[in-house]
Amino acid sequence: MLLAAGWLVLCRPWFMGGLIIPWDSKDQFYPFLHFVAESLRNGDSPFWNPYIYGGYPMVSDPQSMMFSPLALALALIPARMTPHWLDFIELSHLLIGAVGMLLVCRRSGWSPLAGLYGAFVFLFGGSAAARLQHVPMILAYSYFPFALWTLQEALDTKRMRWAVAFGIVAGVMAAHQNQVAYLLSLTLIGYAAWRVLAAGLSRNTLVAHGKVLAVGGATGILVLAVPLFATLQFLPLSNRSGIPYDEAVTYPLHPLTFLTFFVRDFFANSWPQFYWGFGDITESYLYVGILPVVLIAGYGIPRGLLFAREFRFYLLAGVLGILYAVGKLTPFYWVVYHSIPGVGLYRRPPDATFVINIMFALATAFLVHQLLQNQRSPIKWHWVLGEIFVLTPLFGWGIAYASQKQQMQEVIKDASLALAWIVVAAVLLYVILTSQSERNRALLAWAGLFLLVMDLGVYNAGTRLNAHEPQTAAMFLDDRPQEESLAGFLIRGLNRENQPEGPYRVDITYAGSLWANGPMVFGIRSTQGYDPLRYSLYQRVAGAQAGGGEVRPFTPWIPGYNSPMLDLLGVRFIASAEDLDAIDPGVDGSQFPLVLDKDGIRVWENPRVLPRVLTAVAVRLDADAEQSEPAIDMQTVDFRSTVVLEHLPQTLPSLLPGADSTLRLPGQGEATARLLEYRNTYVLVSVETERDIILVLNDPFYPYWRVYVDGQEQELLRADYLFRGAHVRPGAHQVAFRFEPFSWPGIRDTFAGLR
Repeated sequence: MLLAAGWLVLCRPWFMGGLIIPWDSKDQFYPFLHFVAESLRNGDSPFWNPYIYGGYPMVSDPQSMMFSPLALALALIPARMTPHWLDFIELSHLLIGAVGMLLVCRRSGWSPLAGLYGAFVFLFGGSAAARLQHVPMILAYSYFPFALWTLQEALDTKRMRWAVAFGIVAGVMAAHQNQVAYLLSLTLIGYAAWRVLAAGLSRNTLVAHGKVLAVGGATGILVLAVPLFATLQFLPLSNRSGIPYDEAVTYPLHPLTFLTFFVRDFFANSWPQFYWGFGDITESYLYVGILPVVLIAGYGIPRGLLFAREFRFYLLAGVLGILYAVGKLTPFYWVVYHSIPGVGLYRRPPDATFVINIMFALATAFLVHQLLQNQRSPIKWHWVLGEIFVLTPLFGWGIAYASQKQQMQEVIKDASLALAWIVVAAVLLYVILTSQSERNRALLAWAGLFLLVMDLGVYNAGTRLNAHEPQTAAMFLDDRPQEESLAGFLIRGLNRENQPEGPYRVDITYAGSLWANGPMVFGIRSTQGYDPLRYSLYQRVAGAQAGGGEVRPFTPWIPGYNSPMLDLLGVRFIASAEDLDAIDPGVDGSQFPLVLDKDGIRVWENPRVLPRVLTAVAVRLDADAEQSEPAIDMQTVDFRSTVVLEHLPQTLPSLLPGADSTLRLPGQGEATARLLEYRNTYVLVSVETERDIILVLNDPFYPYWRVYVDGQEQELLRADYLFRGAHVRPGAHQVAFRFEPFSWPGIRDTFAGLR
């Protein structure tokens, strides 16, 4: 109850103040989870997302959160998931993780009061507070304490039900597949190995532990199998099949960042517009409260308590987390990058600060327990000298850097406030340590817990790092956009349900970060998006911006807005805060009439837009699938009647040569195609043709889509460099395109590709 009450106090800025967690939380992750929840609510599959990048394999994106069961269950509760509800989901996960931390502390034999200290540091210490915007990381982080607790229970009791419970929780944690989940999985593996080695290598010990770990590991693999398979299926086709070492270490955690343990605002961390530190402001904020730092620096290290056998693994994990976080500044990261599988899939070594924060939470709980037990080990002066040897040059370096940046006045002010807090914490620590009364020690420790919660509440909860006014995401607060708004205009203009030529798309660029993924909230099909993981074919041919703050990249296939490929993409509107000729200097603006100018965003219409389905009666061949530019002049092709293919389908007889290097399909007469059903993972087209045709569906080609003509599978063709096609013979037919990543051919092809 006390933990829940403290959580409510810390969450007051969001629950009572109406603030929202900012940045990526709303730019990227709110639209993701909203799409998944709405798809399931409407009886549709969220595996394929038609609203960003022309179409995207959402099931393969680890950040989609569709394999985060609790988050997904909570997202399905309201009739419509709002931005505030996403914040509740995330903060609720932190509470659950804090409960798990309390259980870990109790499992270790530490007092409930000590466990509360650890739980609150876990809740809002360091990265947990500063990086709330990274929702999937917070979700993975929140599962770790329960994974550790169930692992401890399994190893101590040797009961298989605990092994299964561990496998389920650890598998769900790992299924988030971000670097935090990966590092925490390595931490669990390291803990299991440590326990086995500590128990001795006798046959009986190895067998007993081996059974438990085998059952837990097998369960975890089963839980992780589907999301991991889906990601591995996509990685070879994505822009991030691996991160080069030089890119992975671009933004290590700078050593001066550790000053924020002592002076939380050293680099103006709570004022992003004035930040003068290193790298991302949210990645370089480590403040866990003054009391835990004083407890560790003034009690745990000088008396050697943190080196006790029962805490030694956590200390080692914390040190390794620091070495990982600083990246290329030590040889450690180079070694693990080149020797441990999986490290090369991630960038940003500072993600290891989540591991550091967990170890600070455990260290705080452990030391409070030692205080309550009146543990007065003598001071080990070599450890005191070691602290002085590390901290003196660190603070000296920080002061010199602040002077160089002309920030000394602010640093002195913030350091003075921090020093006052340090004195208060040190006095409290000394009084507890010298008290002979167990009751008095407990009362003083309760007072210390109150100070810790107050400290975290003032400095880590509801700051500019994690809480903004809801108007920053105002476009998501109205579930029924007004017709005159940009969203309302696009919904009406694209007319996605009733358009006889199929749903159209909009090309949104440089319109603000919310509009990158925002279309999926409103059901607007867009050619752009915001995601670090993108389909490489689409990126190479159509051009895919990484986020909403960028101008869309052009490609040899789409060198500008006058490109026929844009027409094939079904782009009816172009929306941007920039002038059209500022985005594309070569554009003929007279071809794109301005149809809306609202709130700083203008919309131009493309009158040449082509239907979603086309019936081609002629073929041009361009056989080099991985070329850097098209071998055919796109302007010379009439895409209403002609399709560009890499190869001819085997079902076609020999073709007749035509003009301009075209091959004519056999037969004469008319051909029509009409969309009957258009869902996320299923598209049904009615075809009536008097001759052989290539049916072109202007949705991105992806090898795990399959095509069926009257129920019989046909070869899925890559049409016009980017789209889906199928050979259809004369007659009346129904052609179904289905996204089937988990079909047997999909499984077979995935493992073949991995080899």
